Amino acid sequence: MNLFQTMGSAIIFFVGLFFTYLIVPCVAGWMSRHGIVGVDVHKHSKPAIPEMCGLSILGGVSAVTLISIFIFPSYRIKLLAFLLCVLIVGLIGVVDDLRPLGAKTKPVLTALACIPIFVLGAYSPYPSLPLVGATRLTIVYPLLLPFAIAVTANAVNMMDVLNGSMAGTGSIVLGTLAVCLLLSGQYELAVVALGLVGCLIAFFMFNRFPSKVFAGDVGSLSVGAAIGAIAIIGRVEVAAIVALM
Repeated sequence: MNLFQTMGSAIIFFVGLFFTYLIVPCVAGWMSRHGIVGVDVHKHSKPAIPEMCGLSILGGVSAVTLISIFIFPSYRIKLLAFLLCVLIVGLIGVVDDLRPLGAKTKPVLTALACIPIFVLGAYSPYPSLPLVGATRLTIVYPLLLPFAIAVTANAVNMMDVLNGSMAGTGSIVLGTLAVCLLLSGQYELAVVALGLVGCLIAFFMFNRFPSKVFAGDVGSLSVGAAIGAIAIIGRVEVAAIVALM
């Protein structure tokens, strides 16, 4: 790794942190002006809180990933697959926030977001399992990709029930995956995971109690998809499952 890459990767965390922190108020203001708000039922006054502010997280993820592609050009295919997967799920989240999707429709649509990972070949069908070691799942593994994205996306979506819960738990999960990726020598993807931690910490500052913004499905689904995509591309599936639990 050259000096340019070392210096660039050192600031990606802060890019995610400050970029997201700066655009959250802009997104929140726009949502308020256009009446896209939700009622915080956990407060006595039942205040109206700007919804869909998770778009700021999606913006931060995009910035972090694009900078990482510039710094690590040899890893660009995997990073592009990651970004496309997250953006597709983010778009599904936008639709769900504006016109709620059915309980069956949303998991099916989020499952389809694995297509960029599959088409670009950004996965390895040889996951390493505890007590077993490397396995060979060349036929089965591609069939599991839709479930991996759909399950993580909707699992994180279900975590977003209290002020700060999704951003707080998501940052812990992604931080754990970043450590696992570093230990396995996957520095490029670990840097992206740390950048996403920065995005979530910034959002947490606004979303913690008493919350000033809500992430909406666009935020929670995107974070969940990011966790699933990192787990697949970085071959840390088991670590992701344990961290989410």
